[in-house]
Amino acid sequence: MALFWDREGHAQELPPYPSYIDKWEGTTALDEPYHEILGRIEAALNVKVQKMFVRSQNENLILEIEYEDGTRDIVRTPNPSVLEETGGRAAETIVQEAELLRWLKAHSKLPVPSVRAIIKSSEEGVLPVVVMEKMPGEVVLNVIGKASYSVKERLIRCFAEFQVRLFRIGVPQRIGTARCEDLAIRVDSAEDGAASLEEHIDAILEQRRRDLGDIEDQQVRESGVRILARVKRMLPAIYASLSPLSRQHCVLRHDDLGPQNILMDDAGNITGVVDWDLQAVAPAALAVSHPSFIRYDGVYHPEYMPPPPPGMEVWWFVSPEDAPALRERYTEIAHELDDEYHDALVHGEFLRQVVEWLGANPEYVLMERWLDTVFPRAQVQ
Repeated sequence: MALFWDREGHAQELPPYPSYIDKWEGTTALDEPYHEILGRIEAALNVKVQKMFVRSQNENLILEIEYEDGTRDIVRTPNPSVLEETGGRAAETIVQEAELLRWLKAHSKLPVPSVRAIIKSSEEGVLPVVVMEKMPGEVVLNVIGKASYSVKERLIRCFAEFQVRLFRIGVPQRIGTARCEDLAIRVDSAEDGAASLEEHIDAILEQRRRDLGDIEDQQVRESGVRILARVKRMLPAIYASLSPLSRQHCVLRHDDLGPQNILMDDAGNITGVVDWDLQAVAPAALAVSHPSFIRYDGVYHPEYMPPPPPGMEVWWFVSPEDAPALRERYTEIAHELDDEYHDALVHGEFLRQVVEWLGANPEYVLMERWLDTVFPRAQVQ
């Protein structure tokens, strides 16, 4: 069992995140699309697959396969059953993730999986299949709750080291999405066309302003109008608190760096960081962060977390007693490792939290309560 905490701070043991949802062994028949996928892998790599574990069946199929010699790899390919919903995006994203991993392997020592093969076909309708190394370790989500404090502290040090290495990788200085091919990298402009931090934030505010017209609840709509105007007034002070590097230097950012995508060993060392299909190149102030799995601030604060749908619950990964100390320790470690990373972490925090609140479906009423509480303490005065 794994250990989590509810919004009242009570610990509860729950079943861990499952390592697979279905399995197949070579002695039984195999349905499509799995038969075709494994056949292409065996032909491309000249191997024999004897076991398959289905780990996910969402937008992508994620499989774990075992060869005759007992070694295992991870397979990612678009899920054909939802292809109409995703269009061609899933196929392109799968290949781009693999190309980015190859680029990271060539240009860094980050603990990312090696790509064994990108299997494509010229035939229409045949989807790409990516085979990559299965990284060792357990997902942080399943083990951090019961880990000792010293192991948690080791984990956040490793997380800081990972983040600083990522911070220091040279990328084209442009806001957008990284695209790699033949071990070369480019950055495609963001959808909003922003060329600076200020333009990027203005584009977010403008999009949220337009979205207000679709909100039927008058109280929420009025709260949204007040919040957007208030943030607009605060921006000059926020920008003034940032160093030129935090505002102007662009950094590669993993956009799904949660505890489900980080692997660790028993001592707290990070052994792998996976699922790079969501990533961006962003100004340093927006690209760095405290580990999400120790956060109780901003949108992660239990007091401001919206009620979950019926039958569901929101869980935290460390106790409310450990979280502040781990957060403070992370900030200290960041300062030890890299002054510029630390500067972006500390002085960009309030802006990052505002951007998080202004996500796809802002909770304006809760955000207003949060802002009333934290703004007097924010480093923007």
